[in-house]
Amino acid sequence: MIATLERGLLALERILLSALLVVLVALSFLQVVLRGGFSAGLPWADVFLRHLVLLIGFLGAGVAVAEGKMFSFDAASHVLKGRLRRAAALLVNLFAAAASAALASAAWRFFLDEYRAKGVLFEAFGVCVPQWVFVACVPFGFALVALHHLLRAAQPAEEER
Repeated sequence: MIATLERGLLALERILLSALLVVLVALSFLQVVLRGGFSAGLPWADVFLRHLVLLIGFLGAGVAVAEGKMFSFDAASHVLKGRLRRAAALLVNLFAAAASAALASAAWRFFLDEYRAKGVLFEAFGVCVPQWVFVACVPFGFALVALHHLLRAAQPAEEER
């Protein structure tokens, strides 16, 4: 059941990551064309793109954890075998989950401050986009990384799968 949950979450993350990367590349290209060809650009696009990179980074971190490519004990995995290897992997995942959860908690408090402040990040097409909308990706991202570490810690060892 845990493996199924992680596979579903990973599939959703990959779809979202792919879509956001397409938006990032397309909007960046549009900015280059507008600036180079017309000496103009979308005034909100640079701020939007910077925050989009942050969201893509957090989604990528979640995918990396799910695929076992983040916080791996590479040196230990070559030396340790069997139960010792599994224990080391469990400790690494639990520690990384705790650290990510602590960062998510701090980021959540920052998000609440931004939400209460009601600051505007940019205006696009006559719509004021509040700062908290993009700040929300920080606690979300750290929570996502923590969740993936917990899911990896709860699953059987690679050799047992």
